[in-house]
Amino acid sequence: MQIRNLGGSGLRVSAVGLGCNNFGQRTDLETSRKVIHKAIDLGITLFDTADIYAGMGGSETVLGQVLGDRRKDIVLATKFSKPMSTDGTKQGTKREETTQPNTGGFDLIGKLLGPALAMGGIV
Repeated sequence: MQIRNLGGSGLRVSAVGLGCNNFGQRTDLETSRKVIHKAIDLGITLFDTADIYAGMGGSETVLGQVLGDRRKDIVLATKFSKPMSTDGTKQGTKREETTQPNTGGFDLIGKLLGPALAMGGIV
């Protein structure tokens, strides 16, 4: 697999990435596990997710459950902005909602996945 610099971030990633929008939604946990591990085995190191994929953090939850010790082998890119609660209290774009624990997808990433690349910075 060809490896490239990710802009000026200092990170090196595979030229091919894995979109994770189906995990926790169209793809069940066991199928997601097979896809994720096969991608890593093939040298794919760039994984792309978002807080809204598979509802409110569903894709991130699957990644956290499946990756385990293999988390260190990938660079996880994520996005945020969609509401992360049904009561309107977590809209996903306020600083405290994207950097503090227990607030949507970044809580899942922080607890389950470790640092993630988001909006050009490490979260």
